[in-house]
Amino acid sequence: MNAARPYHVPAPLAPIEDEMKIQAFPNPADNTITIGKLDPKEEWQQCDIISSDGKILISNKITNGSPFITMSVIQLYKGLYFTVLKNRKGAKQVLRFIKQ
Repeated sequence: MNAARPYHVPAPLAPIEDEMKIQAFPNPADNTITIGKLDPKEEWQQCDIISSDGKILISNKITNGSPFITMSVIQLYKGLYFTVLKNRKGAKQVLRFIKQ
């Protein structure tokens, strides 16, 4: 008679941290940049694109509950830029991207 072999049942996998974070894509960007994985519970209200010297170049309102926002960056010169998300409570999330 064969003895039962013990086996290991893996625990449920925790989400990979990067999969949960807000992301800017494509990065580098040509014509548009999308900010994705926005949690509606965070009540994000505004997204600004800021130059490396701190000037606000583009400002967009975020529709309540939207999981993403897409903005045209075709008018920007090649270089490094930052997106600053602001929520209703005043919290900010900063992401960087490169314009090709």
